[in-house]
Amino acid sequence: MVIERGTREYSLAIAALFFGSLVAFGAEHCVQPIIPLFTAQFSVDPAIASLTVSFGLAGMAFSMFLIAIFAKRLPRKKIMSGGLIAAAALAIAMAMSESFELILGLRFIQGMLLAGFPAMAIAYINEEFDPAIIGRVTGIYIAGTSVGGLAGRLILSALTDWFDWRLALMVLGGLYIGIGLAFLMTLPTPKHAVDVRAEPAHPRDFIKLLRNWRLVCVYMIATLAMGAFVCTYNFISYILPAPPYSLTQTQVGLVFLLYLIGTASSALMGRLSDRIGNGRTLLIALAAMMIGVLTSLASPLALKLIGIALLC
Repeated sequence: MVIERGTREYSLAIAALFFGSLVAFGAEHCVQPIIPLFTAQFSVDPAIASLTVSFGLAGMAFSMFLIAIFAKRLPRKKIMSGGLIAAAALAIAMAMSESFELILGLRFIQGMLLAGFPAMAIAYINEEFDPAIIGRVTGIYIAGTSVGGLAGRLILSALTDWFDWRLALMVLGGLYIGIGLAFLMTLPTPKHAVDVRAEPAHPRDFIKLLRNWRLVCVYMIATLAMGAFVCTYNFISYILPAPPYSLTQTQVGLVFLLYLIGTASSALMGRLSDRIGNGRTLLIALAAMMIGVLTSLASPLALKLIGIALLC
């Protein structure tokens, strides 16, 4: 039996996956607007403070590799729900930490735990849903990832303005634990049993991928493009609260609403790719990113925001 559209199971699964992705990507990215506060609190350079973002992403990347090896054996629902709840608890632990080094370690572990959600969510969707609606369900899930990353940043920024970053992170972590528990109780139990006897992936499978120079080029483009994107947002968080702009933490968080431009333009780029090809579309996108970064160097706030919008 598969989950079909219009059924109660469908509604429960869609809601669980959407809100689960809010937690997964909200917890992963929520610290980005407050890295200047880490600089002030722990007396570290901006480049060091930005590692709070990088360590979370590094933990996710490392864990993804391990998950890829043992994916066939892993229980989908347990990995997703356990990762969400444990990662949310680590957010509370970070709020209580007096050591910046400990925060970095917790962020790495948090990233490792959160990696299980996107990996297992895609597997769950492909295994449990009617093949005719997999595209629709995947689209809803991806929308949740985009909204989750945005909402996590906005909520933490606003709460930091009202209280401080520690209490804000504790409140957000508590909220995420609640959503994680709701996810555990709501997501329909998988009906397709995991093969616990399946052989893990062999290293040669990964080596084969790395020998394909076209794939390696795609990996590098993704690495550099996302690196530029994350880096720009990391350091704009230092510039906007400082004179002459002096934006509040909430106002800095609102800058992340420009993410929605990227969400909308993704569909535009997809249609453009169908018309003129992937390579040309990619060149246009990279050129827009470069123009955006250069525009963001201008002094007027409006031009900075336009530049960030182009980057998105």
